[in-house]
Formats: sequence, C-alpha cells, structure tokens
Amino acid sequence: MRTLIDAIEHEKWTVNDWRVQFILSEKQLHLIKKLSPIEDWYENQSVIDDWMVKLDVCFFNLEKFYDAFGYLPQYGDRLSDEDLGLMIQERAIDGSSKTITFVLSS
Repeated sequence: MRTLIDAIEHEKWTVNDWRVQFILSEKQLHLIKKLSPIEDWYENQSVIDDWMVKLDVCFFNLEKFYDAFGYLPQYGDRLSDEDLGLMIQERAIDGSSKTITFVLSS
C-alpha cells in the first residue's frame, strides 16, 4: 500500500534510466494533515490520488527542464506552477540503485 509519508515513485518517472522519487517534507505533510478532514490522511486513497496528480505535474516539469537544459533542477527550484508551489528542499542521489530523490516543500 502506498502512503504519503514514504518515498513516492511511479514506474514512468525516469530520466536517463535513473528512477526519480519524491518525498514530501515534514512541513508539507503537516500542511496536508491540517487541511485534511480525514484522520488517516497519510494512507487514504483519495488523498494519495490527489497528491499523485500533483507529483505527476512536478515530474513533467522536471523532465521538461532536463530536456531543455541538460541537467536536473536543484535545491530551491520550483517544480510546478504558482498554484501548486512545490519547491525542491533537498536532492539525494544514490548511484548504486540509480535513484534520485527530491524532497519537496511548499
């Protein structure tokens, strides 16, 4: 079962054979909890589906940035429009698993 408190990935989120995954920052998770009317927000499928759509937009923008400039966005870059407002707080690279993890915050 997918939850919002773990690293979130999708099989199509790859760049040059490297997997991309997202983690929502503690601040972002607190905001989601505060706005959610549901007690088990972190594993509620409708909340997760909503965030998967938002993260899909983030990946789309990340991929287009890479296509245009030849490198991945870095700390402080926004991966979305003004309404979504998610910014890269951290970026971790694991060469052994070919995974790049972006921690996102508002």
